[in-house]
Amino acid sequence: MSLFHPSMRLPLWAAFALPAAAYLYRSIARGFDFRPDLPLDVLVLAMFAFVLGLAMWSRRAAAIERDDHAAEEQHGERDEP
Repeated sequence: MSLFHPSMRLPLWAAFALPAAAYLYRSIARGFDFRPDLPLDVLVLAMFAFVLGLAMWSRRAAAIERDDHAAEEQHGERDEP
């Protein structure tokens, strides 16, 4: 198991839905106060966007790497008699 490729993966739609649900819960618990807590909410949103961007980049890089290995394996199988 690698640090950068964990065995459990969270779908990207859930990565958006979970923080949104937490914010909604917090706002309702505070008496339907949906105003952001500045500057903390902005900082957390920026960190979330950065981590989500890294996850998307990592998944794209892993998909390209898998495609490259699959193409090499197919090419190698055709060369064998």
